[in-house]
Order: sequence, then C-alpha cells, then structure tokens
Amino acid sequence: MRFGGTVQGCRGQSARGYRPDNGRHGLRSDPDIARYEGQERAAAFCDSLAELSGACDLQPNLRAMDIPEDILPKLASDAMNQTRLLLNNPRPVTEADALAIYRAAY
Repeated sequence: MRFGGTVQGCRGQSARGYRPDNGRHGLRSDPDIARYEGQERAAAFCDSLAELSGACDLQPNLRAMDIPEDILPKLASDAMNQTRLLLNNPRPVTEADALAIYRAAY
C-alpha cells in the first residue's frame, strides 16, 4: 500500500478516491451519513466501511484469515501489552474485554 496512491488489492481504486457506485468522493454513502444522528450515523458508517472492505477484498473476520480460534486468548493477552493504545482508549479495557472483542471478530 502507498498512502495517497493506489491501494493494492483494492481493484485499482485510489484510497482517497474510492468510488464504488456514484462517482462522488469518499464512500458511496458518505453524503448520506451526515443526515443521520447517533446510532443510525454509526451504523451507516459501519455499513460504508463494510462496503469498502468488500471492494478491497479484505477478509470479513479472523476465521476467514485462517487464525486458529484457540489462539484468541493469547491475542487478548498480548493486546494488554499495547499500553499506548489502552491508555488513550476512552474507556478501560480488560483482558476479558479484549477476548470478547476477538471472539466477536472471529
């Protein structure tokens, strides 16, 4: 990947100029997101990211990436060593929280 250029594996689209359907800048539903509030806006944003991920042929979960399920506790434990990220998180994250996130992503 090159920043500001073409993202490899993203069907030749520019990372900044991704245009799946309507030729507008940004994600297809970008202009639509502003009209939503709160949870609806978050859901619309997540839908747009899922669309972009699909266009870039990204795997949808850890299982599809051939990550063995029995390694999830180790990933959660290792995540607790990322102190810079944990300190800047808006809410406390425990190892159990990290494991729950990994399980949801599996």
